[in-house]
Amino acid sequence: MNLWTPAFNLGGTIVLVTIALIGIFASLSLLAKRKLTMAYAMVWIFAFIGLAVLVAFPPAMNLLSRVLFTPTVDGTLRLLAVSTIVGFLIFFSVKVSVLSNGTEELAQRVGLIEYSLRERIENEKSTRAGSDTQAE
Repeated sequence: MNLWTPAFNLGGTIVLVTIALIGIFASLSLLAKRKLTMAYAMVWIFAFIGLAVLVAFPPAMNLLSRVLFTPTVDGTLRLLAVSTIVGFLIFFSVKVSVLSNGTEELAQRVGLIEYSLRERIENEKSTRAGSDTQAE
C-alpha cells in the first residue's frame, strides 16, 4: 500500500474534516462565552485537529495504521476513537473525584462555622441573661 493512498473516499474525508472544523469552532465559541474553561477547550481543540490531520493527510493515517499494526485504516480510526473515549472517561473521573473531595471538605468547613456561630450565639445569650439578672 502506497503511503499516499487515500484513507477514505473524498466524501468521507470532507465530512470528517467538516465535523472537526465545527468542533473547533464550537469549542472556541464556548470558550468565548466562558461556558468552557481553557483547559477543556484545548483538549477538545487538539482532539479535533488530530482528527482533521489524520483524515486529511493519507500518509499520516497509513503510517499510524502500520505503527498500530491494524490491517485497515478504518480499524485504526476505531482504535483511536475508543482509546480517546477511554482517556476522556479517566480524565473526567479524576476531575469528578477531585471536585467531590473538595465539596466534602467545604461542607465540613461550613458545618464547623455553623457550630462555632451557634456556640457564640448561645454564649452571648447566656452572658446577656446573666448581666440582666445582676442588673435587677
